[in-house]
Parts: sequence; C-alpha cells; structure tokens
Amino acid sequence: MLKNTANLYPLPYTERHLPFDQRKGAQVWPNGARMAILLYTAPEEYRWDRLEERYHAEMKVLMNPKETRPSLSIRSSIKYGFEIGLPRIRDIVEERGIKISLLTNGNAAEQHPEIIKEFSDLGHEIVGHAYCEAVPMSTMTREEQKEDIQKSVKILADLTGKKPSSWLGPAALCNEDTIELLAEEGFLCNCDLQDDELPYFIDINGKTLVEVPYRMVGNINDFFIATRHQQNVEDIVTYLKRTFDAYYREASVRPLLFNFGTHPFIIGRPDTAYAFAAFIDYIKYYKDVWITTYSEIAEWWSKKFGKGYKI
Repeated sequence: MLKNTANLYPLPYTERHLPFDQRKGAQVWPNGARMAILLYTAPEEYRWDRLEERYHAEMKVLMNPKETRPSLSIRSSIKYGFEIGLPRIRDIVEERGIKISLLTNGNAAEQHPEIIKEFSDLGHEIVGHAYCEAVPMSTMTREEQKEDIQKSVKILADLTGKKPSSWLGPAALCNEDTIELLAEEGFLCNCDLQDDELPYFIDINGKTLVEVPYRMVGNINDFFIATRHQQNVEDIVTYLKRTFDAYYREASVRPLLFNFGTHPFIIGRPDTAYAFAAFIDYIKYYKDVWITTYSEIAEWWSKKFGKGYKI
C-alpha cells in the first residue's frame, strides 16, 4: 500500500484542502460561478552580460554551444515581447474589459519600467516572479532566496506604488524555504505548487498563505501550445475552446480553477494574439465563469473559507 508522502517526508507546514469528495455540487466561487478562470502573461527577463543556464527551450535552438555570451537572436526575441507583444496584449484585454495577472521579474521591471507600470496603473495585477527568470528559487540557498524576494518586492513596489501580494517563481520551482520566506514577507498567496484543482491554505509559523495551484503536467500554456506543437491559428483556437469545454463540463459537477498562461513574445504575435482574443471572446459568452486574478482568488478564498470549509 502506498503511503502518504507527507508522512514519509514531513514538511514544515500543514495544508488545508477542501476534500475532493465534498466538492460535488459545492458552490465555492462568487455569484454562483462554476469555474474561476485565471489569465496571466509572463513578461520575463534575463541578464544579458552572461550566459545563463535557463532559457526558454525554443530560444535554445538559436544558441550555439561555442557561444560565450547570449546571441542577439535570443535577446531580441525577449525585447519583441516587451515592446510589441505586451502592448498588443494590453489592447486585447482592455478592449474586452478584463484584468489579468502579470508574472514579472524585478529585472524586467528595471529594464522595461514604463510598460509594467502602465499595466499596474490600468488595474492589472503585478505578481512577484523573482529577480531574474534564469534563476529558479529552488536553486538558491535560503539567504539567497530571502535577498531575491526582498529585492524583487522593492523594485516592483517602488515602480508601481503597490507591494505584490502574489508570488509565482521562475518555472514554478520552489522549496520549503520559499514557502516559509513568502509567509514571513507577508504575501497573501503562492502559486508554485501542483497538488490540487482548487486553492487551499498553507499554515506555517503562525501565518497562512493561500496556495493557488499551478500545473506542470497538462499546463494550458502558450509555450506548449504554440511552440512545441507548431499548431496553426485555427488549431490553437480549437484546442483552447475544447480544453475549456472539458473543464466547464467537469465544473458542472465539481467547481474548478482554469489557468491559461501566456508569454508576450509568444502570444503577442499577430497570429497567436488572434487566437488569444478569440479565446477570451469565447469564454466571455459564459455568464457562470469568473475571469479573475491570483490576488482576487486568494482574497475570496480567505474570506469564504478562512474559518473552515463549510459547504
């Protein structure tokens, strides 16, 4: 018989999930919504004075093993996302009256302050995403993580006038130190973990985080849809619609969280932007879904279930 891994390898915190068998017919979202929909884009940046271990996979095809510094092909691909992709995404979501979450690095805010601040001023959520995309939190020591979190928070807060309340690290990689440090720094929610289809609570050292789970397997993400699969525009639109349909159907039985992640240098192209806009138009037709942000979900979950799951 398999044992619960929490018993074999204990964690320094406890979790409070809504049990799966209690979810049938449950109303967990505001205004009777059967499903919450998170749309995010990740304007991520790198250090360009050195080669870094972690680049987006499709950029690595532009690299030569003999290179001693990043190629301009990679650097200009990221630049395109900030200078063309993000403004195009801004226009799409503003025209449709929805708010999205931006997962962005402190390094990105330093290099592209105007567009990041503009999204914040328009009411979109700025999510902490470490200082540099190439250095996942789980590769750092505890002290390095603490310094990185504090540095990133200060840069984003100084730029936007608002301290980020949500955190999702590069590649959604974290460890126990990350969770503890985020709680210490007063974050409302973390979004790195993989073990649920609904939010849940993490209690650690007298503090509580709301976990808004990510998904590494089966991730609904433009990185996988538009680059690895090399689908055409209509195929992308169809894939997104049918995936939404599957979640929406299941959500008629048990409430769900649907997460679609994008990157400006991918979804900001004319072809993929068309697919992005078409998908938003499709889901906006449904009146019983809640298009929202990480912080709004965490605030709602805390308000509704902070004193216990009463379904």
